[in-house]
Parts: sequence; structure tokens; C-alpha cells
Amino acid sequence: MLSAHLGNPELAVQGILPRGVKVFALTEPVQPHRVARLVDNLRASKGHSFAPVGFAGVKRAVQTLRGGGIVALMGDRDIEGPKASLPFFGEEAMMPTGPIEVALRTGATVIPSFSMRTGKDGIETHLEEPLDLERTGDRERDARTNTLRFLARVERRLREHPDQWVVLESIWDGTAAHAKPPMVAVGEEV
Repeated sequence: MLSAHLGNPELAVQGILPRGVKVFALTEPVQPHRVARLVDNLRASKGHSFAPVGFAGVKRAVQTLRGGGIVALMGDRDIEGPKASLPFFGEEAMMPTGPIEVALRTGATVIPSFSMRTGKDGIETHLEEPLDLERTGDRERDARTNTLRFLARVERRLREHPDQWVVLESIWDGTAAHAKPPMVAVGEEV
């Protein structure tokens, strides 16, 4: 399952548990590690498994896929790992290619999955048709081509629900994910 920060993907993945579907999900590494463990343990309290993005987490994701399990990943924001400058809404943005690279290496099916908040307390989840992954043997080209196919799906959903996308840093400047926020004095306008 490959998603975006649209609606409430974390709640949506929890909503598939009553159907007997359990996933392993990679999460953003949070500092200090003690807080990351606490948050991931809270997320896992209902039955899913969570681990931060990193060597061990990616290794577990690959093992899960090779064992026939389901992995939930986000593909609309560069956290760390493989990435490429790709057009997103007509502008170059650093986007993760790691989720597609994992699918290409493992033969996993990629199911774009999106959620939208509805009304006061509702959530609607859409599991789309699997991506038709191009496999030419050129891993870099295939990762780029297939990530662009996923981003086209994200763009379509964001055009339909622009108010539901929550990414807290700029993805278009290529440096925001790794830069510290500017210091602003109290009372100073940003």
C-alpha cells in the first residue's frame, strides 16, 4: 500500500484491522528514540507493526513483502533514503523513490491507497487499481518512471481534495526536508 499525507492515512490503515488485514508500516524517525518507540508502540497497540525508516526498517519491509505480507508506505514526501528530483504539479520536487524501488526488487504489487476526511467524524478510504510497474532492467529509470506514475495518482487526488493534504514543510525547494527552520524573533513577521 502506497499512500500520501492526504486525509488521515494512519486512521485509514487502522480501519482495515477489523477485516483481518495487518500491515507493517515504516514511520518517520523521531528524536529522541524513546519518543519514536513510544509513538510506534501506541500505533501498534491495535495489531499492526511499525518501525522507523532506516536500514533495519527497510530490511523488515522487504522480509514482510517476500513473506507475502502487506507493507504501508508514504510516497509524497522525502524523509530519507532514495530520492529523485521529479515534476510534481509542474515543478521539480525531491520525491522518494524508495517505495517503488522496494517493489521493483521484491516483485510486490503497489496499490495506491488514499483517505479523505468526510463530515465531522468520517473517513473514506480508496484502494486504487495497482500500478502497472514498468520493468526494463534499468533500475534508476524504472524507479523514476514508476514513481512518476504514482505521483500522477497523488496529483489527481490532491486536485479533488486540496484541503486534505498535510505536509508541514516545503517539498518544492529541494532543501527544506534537510534544512533547519529559520530563527524568528518574537513579534517578527514571517
